[in-house]
Amino acid sequence: MVCEEMVLAMQDNKKKLVLIPGWGFDARVWQPILAELNLCYELICLDLPGRDLDLHINLDNMVAELEKNLPPRACYLGWSLGGLVAMRLARLLPARVEKLFLVGATPKFLAADNWPGMAMQTFDNFMHLVQHDPQRSLREFMALQLPKGVSSRAAVRQLREVCTIGTVSNKNARGGKNTGHFNHENPNHENPNHENPNHENPNHENPNHENSNLEQSTSLLASLLILRNTDLRQDLAQLKCQVHFILGGADQLIPAVISEYLMQQQKQQQSPLQITVIPDAGHAMFLTHTAQFLAVLAKHD
Repeated sequence: MVCEEMVLAMQDNKKKLVLIPGWGFDARVWQPILAELNLCYELICLDLPGRDLDLHINLDNMVAELEKNLPPRACYLGWSLGGLVAMRLARLLPARVEKLFLVGATPKFLAADNWPGMAMQTFDNFMHLVQHDPQRSLREFMALQLPKGVSSRAAVRQLREVCTIGTVSNKNARGGKNTGHFNHENPNHENPNHENPNHENPNHENPNHENSNLEQSTSLLASLLILRNTDLRQDLAQLKCQVHFILGGADQLIPAVISEYLMQQQKQQQSPLQITVIPDAGHAMFLTHTAQFLAVLAKHD
């Protein structure tokens, strides 16, 4: 399906669009919408820093790691945690950011006085679950990507295939180097020798499997701590680039009422905020409400 607005918005000279995924996912999460986005943007799909994270990582370290793969100037689309990364990147590297699309994102994930969000105890319970029962946390996390009471097998299947909770990604299990780039020719990050990546030990686990699991668990918890501890409301107020929040009206992770608080924040903004709420959409709106999502992006091209 190609969004009509996307076709109308095509340009000869495409702008660069850097896509940053949310917590627990890698760059493959964008695969279902890459063809449409590529009509009007030159795409750069990055993974969040993963294997080398430790529990002392902060958002600035994450931006510094991503900076190695960034173009001189681009638009940015950040989903969830990726939105926090994009906001901080725009604050630290303003000359490199033309525009922000912040999808299912908020400058502060946890609730506070006069700010809607997830309760700290709920968040801490989930962190404990990720650490001690990753498979259960995966099931619960998948359910939260969709509007409450809505079941979309196709969307859940797509998300599970690219979710890193409770699994070891191919590039980690096979000892491959994570360059941080989405491989357009090989979008599933498959090893060219995928028929038997472990030639010497085809019937057993990769010897690096246990270490990779430990690294992954640590990086997931480190990223959760960033979500838990980050407050970018002041950063947001000082951004000079165009900023557009795209929210789901039925998002279970980012309450839609946050749009009202963002409108209040707009009074402090150096540049105006734009806010779009897609009715009935959940957190993974680009998979379940694709046409509406792409139409919003097209209006800005």
